Amino acid sequence: MERNPGDAHAIPDHIYERFAELLKVRIEKGVFTTEDSVRYTFFAVLLDKGQFKPEDFVLELPHNRITGAEVDTFISDYEKQQIVIEFKYHRSIPSGKNSPRPNKTGQLFNDIRRLLEFRLEKQGIRLLVYLTDSEMSAYMKKESNGLKEFFDMEKSEEINLSLTFFNERCKTFCDAAGGSFSAKLRCELNNKLPKGHDLRIYQVFPHTGI
Repeated sequence: MERNPGDAHAIPDHIYERFAELLKVRIEKGVFTTEDSVRYTFFAVLLDKGQFKPEDFVLELPHNRITGAEVDTFISDYEKQQIVIEFKYHRSIPSGKNSPRPNKTGQLFNDIRRLLEFRLEKQGIRLLVYLTDSEMSAYMKKESNGLKEFFDMEKSEEINLSLTFFNERCKTFCDAAGGSFSAKLRCELNNKLPKGHDLRIYQVFPHTGI
């Protein structure tokens, strides 16, 4: 799908592409990587390739509508817009045991909820940056888990999350997600990385559908 005219100040694609390149190098070299590593790599690209300064970033800002919650990253002024970002990195448990996958995917959707409920005082951008290894990638792609459409979105493709979507998920997933909600998601990046990793970046929009 083509971008909407109102997306003129969206983050440029070359930012996302450079971010994927740096993660590829990191994973290929086997550098120990955590969710913070992913976040700081994204910051490095914004500073190097974007019109950002270190003082533009606020980390772990208290959520302005959910008591006790935080957002990973907040940028107060980019092209007269605000940006709020959540990062998620799902990796296998070092012991080799199966991780609680319905709970982990529910937590991912809880990040989407957190983005939706964050109040922006200007026109804004809500981003979900998701990196996963082969364990969760396989889980997402399995048809019976009902997440393939979300995970396999192509760049610029859009889907609507409806209350029906949550009604079809298990209780563990819904509890971790914090309950049902509606949203529109657009895929900004779909990238295959080394060693079974997948990178997705989604822009999140409010949606009133049921």
